[in-house]
Formats: sequence, structure tokens, C-alpha cells
Amino acid sequence: MGISALFPVHKPDIAALRDKRDFKRLIHALNHPDFNVQWQAADALGKLGSSAVEHLIAALHHPSRDVRLGIIEALGEIKDYRSVPTLLPLLKDESVEVRWAAALALGEIGDPRALQPVILSLLDPDKYVRYGAALALEEMGWEPKSINEKTYYHLGRQEWDRIVALGHEAVEPLLPLLKDHDPDVRSRVLDVIGSLGGEKAKKYCRISLADRDTDVRWCAVHSALECGVAHSSLPLGVNRRKRGEKSPFIAGFLNFVFPGIGYQYSGTLPSGAGFAVWQTYLLTLLFILLFVNGNFPILPAFFTVLYPIYGWLDLSTWMTGANILAYAIGAVLAIHVWYKVKNASDVL
Repeated sequence: MGISALFPVHKPDIAALRDKRDFKRLIHALNHPDFNVQWQAADALGKLGSSAVEHLIAALHHPSRDVRLGIIEALGEIKDYRSVPTLLPLLKDESVEVRWAAALALGEIGDPRALQPVILSLLDPDKYVRYGAALALEEMGWEPKSINEKTYYHLGRQEWDRIVALGHEAVEPLLPLLKDHDPDVRSRVLDVIGSLGGEKAKKYCRISLADRDTDVRWCAVHSALECGVAHSSLPLGVNRRKRGEKSPFIAGFLNFVFPGIGYQYSGTLPSGAGFAVWQTYLLTLLFILLFVNGNFPILPAFFTVLYPIYGWLDLSTWMTGANILAYAIGAVLAIHVWYKVKNASDVL
């Protein structure tokens, strides 16, 4: 039985609130933990039309992202030009979802004032925002003219075959995407420039041989070959990659003194798992000190991390065997992480 079953959350009657034109409570419902309630509230606000615009604009700086997204969705459905000056700055919001939603809403509204800012969103660092911008521009009836515009538009739509059809001129505008934070985008760009070829493509395929992502490097190998890079130079190019090598001795030491932190340092367990091991160990040590030694030192909360170190210095914990039990765990974990790091393969 989930927590929601034990403590049910009240669901507002969205239809009744819409009939009452209760804008404040409908906007508040956008922050409801139930996604269906959020969606119904956004839909209701959108159906209230232009009378809701001023209320929505006033609430658009709400600290909750869910509320802002619901408001943007409603404004896009209402299609009132008054909301455009408030929506335009959101194309630069720190939230990917907000930028994405703002682009889509501006496309639905279709105000010519938004055309150029939405075109610039084709250059957004996130593929979801680029995709939203491309859809918005299509909704606004815009057609790309220059080779750069066509490349970025098809890139936003993830239409890779159409980019290839543009020919060698598409290589230049694609090159900045080899630094995209999404490895799938980098791989796709490499596929395209490998197909198009040319000296510039060859140069950047060589650079991408040292990409931080193993799948992108493998894609760069194939694209480099298509561009005419010699087989013999590929190992040297891949060898330039930045390695994430960790010292097995440091990992072992950390796991011995602070069991679990060695895993976190070395990355040999999934993200966050090392901290979970550390917390489990700390609780284990405290209970050992309590039940074997009869008590454990009371330190301010900030210094609880010092309990293991305190155990080394407290003679009574050694005499009662508390530390022998506690640090046996650290010794086993230290050997384990040392072995894992020492034998970790050098993944290409």
C-alpha cells in the first residue's frame, strides 16, 4: 500500500472550478501531485479563453515549474497576442521544459513578433527545445531559405536524411553539434558528416575519435574511414581520449576509512550507491558501539562523520572488540574496491 493510499490527497473538482471561473484555484491545481489533475486544470484554463489571460500572465513567475508549464500550455491554447511579450523571455529560461513549452506556445499563437526569437531557438543547446522550435516554425508557416536555416530546421526535426540531401554545405553548420551534451546527437552528426565527406569533415571526425563517450568514439571510427582517414591513424586518435583512471590504492584507502566512499570515488558502483554503503556502515558502527561497548560517543550532528575516526582513538572500543568487528567490514570493502579498480578494463 502506497503513501498516497494511506494519506489520500484531495482532488479538486476542475469542472466546477471552471464553471465558477475560479482562476486562482485552477492555477493552484496546476501544482497538484496528480498529473491528471494538472492536465485537466491546464485544459480548463485554456478553454476559459481570453478572460483567463491576465490571470495567467500574472502567475507566470510562480516558483513551481509544473505551474509555469501548465500556464504556458493554456496560453498556447488561448492564442492571445497579449501573452507574447511575457512568453518570449521564457525561450531563455534555465529549464529545458519551460523553453520547449514556450516555443510550442508561441508557434500556436502565431504572432509575427515571435518568429525571429523562435528561429534562434533552433540553435538551443537542447534537442527537445530545438524540436519544439522546429514544430513551432512549421505551425507559423515559416520556411527555411539559406543552407544554414535548412540544416538547423531539419536538425531540430531530427530529419538526418534531409540534411544529407543538402550536400557538403551542410557540414559547416553541423560542426558545433559535435560538442552537444547528448551523445546520440553527436553520433548522428558524425554519421552525416561521414556520409558527406570532405576535408573539414575528415578533420572533425579525427577530433571526435577522442570523444568522452565510447559509442560516439566508435561512430567516429566509422565516419573517419568514410572520410578517407587512414586505418593506421585511428588507434592514435582514440588514444588521445581523456581517461577516467582512478587509483586502486586511493579507492581502497577510502573504503577502509570511510567504507562506501571508495566506490563513489572510483565509480565502480552505480551513482549514489557508494553513499548508501557509507550510510549503512555508519549505522552499523553506531549499533556495534552501542550493543558491544554499551554506549557510543555523543557528538554534535555535524561531526557524526567522525565516529569511525573516533573509534580508532577510543581504547575501550578496541578492548571490547567493537572496532575489530567494525573495521573488518572496512577491510573487506577496501580489498573489494581495490580489486575492482585494479582489474577495470580500459574501455574504448
